[in-house]
Amino acid sequence: MQILRVLWTSALLATSGLANTTNPPADQVSLVSTNIVVPPETAGETAQFVVKYLTDMHVTRRPFDDIIADRALDIYLNSLDPDHSYFLESDLTNALHQRLNLDDLVKSGDVQLAYDLFATFKRRVHERTTFVTNLLTIPIDVDVDEYYSWNRKDEPHVVDETEWDELWRKKIKNEYVGSRVSRKIREDERAAKAAKAELEKANATNLTDSVTNALPDEITTTGTNAVDEGTSNEPEEEKTIEENIIGRYQRFSKSVEDIETQWVLDQYLTAFCRAFDPHCDYMSPAAAEEFNIAISLSLVGIGAVLKLSGGAVEIVEVMPGGPADRDDRPVKLEAGDRIIAVGQGDEPLIDVRNWSLNKIVRIIRGEKDTIVKLTVIPVDAPTDDETKLVDLVRDEIKLEDRGAKKKIYDSHGHDGVKRKLGVISLPAFYGDIRNANDNIQGKSCAKDVERLLLELRDEAVDGVVLNLRNNGGGSLREAGFMTGLFIPEGPVVIIKDGSGASILPDTNPTITYAGPLIILINRHTASAGEILAGALQDYGRAVVVGDSRTHGKGTVQTVRPLGEKGELGSIKITNAQFYRITGSSTQLKGVTSDILVPSPYDYTRTGEERLDYALQWSMSKRSRFRPFGVLTAAVRELERLSTERLSASPRFSTYTNLLTQFEAINLQETLPLQFEKRLERARTRAKLKTLQDDFPELEDDVKNDLVLSEALHVLSDLVTLTPGSAWPGYTPKPKAEADVALDVLDATLRKELLQWIEAVDLSDDANQDALREQLQAIQSLIDQLRDAGEAGDMEAIHVLEERLKAIK
Repeated sequence: MQILRVLWTSALLATSGLANTTNPPADQVSLVSTNIVVPPETAGETAQFVVKYLTDMHVTRRPFDDIIADRALDIYLNSLDPDHSYFLESDLTNALHQRLNLDDLVKSGDVQLAYDLFATFKRRVHERTTFVTNLLTIPIDVDVDEYYSWNRKDEPHVVDETEWDELWRKKIKNEYVGSRVSRKIREDERAAKAAKAELEKANATNLTDSVTNALPDEITTTGTNAVDEGTSNEPEEEKTIEENIIGRYQRFSKSVEDIETQWVLDQYLTAFCRAFDPHCDYMSPAAAEEFNIAISLSLVGIGAVLKLSGGAVEIVEVMPGGPADRDDRPVKLEAGDRIIAVGQGDEPLIDVRNWSLNKIVRIIRGEKDTIVKLTVIPVDAPTDDETKLVDLVRDEIKLEDRGAKKKIYDSHGHDGVKRKLGVISLPAFYGDIRNANDNIQGKSCAKDVERLLLELRDEAVDGVVLNLRNNGGGSLREAGFMTGLFIPEGPVVIIKDGSGASILPDTNPTITYAGPLIILINRHTASAGEILAGALQDYGRAVVVGDSRTHGKGTVQTVRPLGEKGELGSIKITNAQFYRITGSSTQLKGVTSDILVPSPYDYTRTGEERLDYALQWSMSKRSRFRPFGVLTAAVRELERLSTERLSASPRFSTYTNLLTQFEAINLQETLPLQFEKRLERARTRAKLKTLQDDFPELEDDVKNDLVLSEALHVLSDLVTLTPGSAWPGYTPKPKAEADVALDVLDATLRKELLQWIEAVDLSDDANQDALREQLQAIQSLIDQLRDAGEAGDMEAIHVLEERLKAIK
């Protein structure tokens, strides 16, 4: 399991000095380093504050006990050694003996074990660096048909040095073969570009100068921007692959040597936070300061929102209008990519793994118009052994520019009629809301979307797509206000914390837009984005299109300072869960698409369910609400039309075939160490990246966005199925019809409830509190089903009542 220390910030990477390290044989126990890292003076007090906040404020109210200690030790060890390649089993004997006592030690303020383990880890890093240096003096045979098992996070640590050396032989060979493949891919790209340039030059009889000027600069623009199957952090191909690998391990050893005492404490206390759930964090005072800097008006950088993830820096969001967003090359930064090395201009890249986030932030920010180079593990890479190299020019990033934006497209539905359709893209639920009679003051995404809707009204669009792809969430209150733009007054989301459940309502009876609406989602749509999508789907107000489902984050976090004035840092803690108005949580399950149009994210290892110790799905009492309409029949027809359209599209068939191959690659637990097999694998993956070049161009930015293109077709179909003006306002349905619709439990929710009930282990005493909490919700659902009197619900009533009796 990889520790994910979430701290939202916008940052850019830079460099630091290096030195070679000589190390003793692995069987020597003395430390090479003279830099002994010890806990800071405030470590004990800080640990006790963390314990108190976790036990008093976490939504589960679970105890700080042996189970938490057991989880935390695993999380901490994996934050240092995620693939179990540095520690030997004997290194962990003492820690494993103490693992069930760690909760008591931390309660008393004792964090020494973290520093003892880190000292051992640092020694092993130095020793393995020497091993790698010696290993690469021997030629590597890339024709041997053997494989490397890359996914070792659940594997036991090796027992002896013979097994250890064999593991590292394959590990380094894997990196070597990957780098060879990367160089071959870049050679092929350069050859293809040269051939294309010659062809264009020959065809442009009278336009030679303009064509030449339009070609990209191979050295300064695209020379390092290529897919890299290996982990080489050096794009300079005048160096040998062996030199690059050795240099990277030496730099990593030096970076571990320079790790500060606060970093160790951060990792250890965060491990205990993450043992409660994956969205809790401890932030040191310096990290908290960087958090505050991140919300300033502007920064100079690459334009990316970052967080720590498994020792690397993960790109949470590419900010609209920033350098990364403006980069239109095939290989570029994407949400979910992880940065592992950084370089300035022509200087060598520096391995930044296992650095503290605030240290990376400090060295990343640079002057405007300077070049930063990044080695990145792509979001769709099945292993950490595949990277890409990206260079960007730093520029000023104005956070106020990260707002909602609109565009208008023309699209055809199944009837062949050309329609004008609006797309509003929302990157985050931002806002400065002051509670003054529920009025919005200051910056507000809900107000921005309302303004854009009115502009689309003036431009007489026939329908609207609200694009929530890659929207990681933000303000719950903004999600409530925005839901109110599309529905009459009513509940939006149920929020449950330690004191009970409450409802966030829309109290404004007016509707800004009442017409055909598509919500576009993907696996990176989370939190507040799931609240909005789920509410509009439950009200029968919108059709959800995109990946099979959203991320599945159904929890709410708050940040609290530690100490009198935050001098001990801060803690981000999960203090509430939210539920759809049907009573179903979005936790783990997310919001399911009505019309499936998958992106590559749907074929990667992403989603809340992939996170260690994520909270489980649960139910709350259903809220009474009046549906806006019933889209069940329309969705069935839209799905049929979309399936026919996509099945007849050669472009989409090629796309889905490649996604299937892509998924198969991602599911592989081993990597070939034979050069030709690895090269074939890399070329298969590269096809997906360059797919758009093989087909005729569509309109503007839709040409490279198959999902958005199909969403527009679906919206055009929806317009034909729901005729009438989108703008005159809302006319309520007759009360009797609305009441009947209210009392019918939808099939999806019924299925989820039955699965949950049947899965409960009644013999486990730990489940009793959770069961009692759910009884009222279950009984309420039974009553609603009875009131509705639907024949199809009788079987569900019978099953629920029998199970309810068993629980009682």
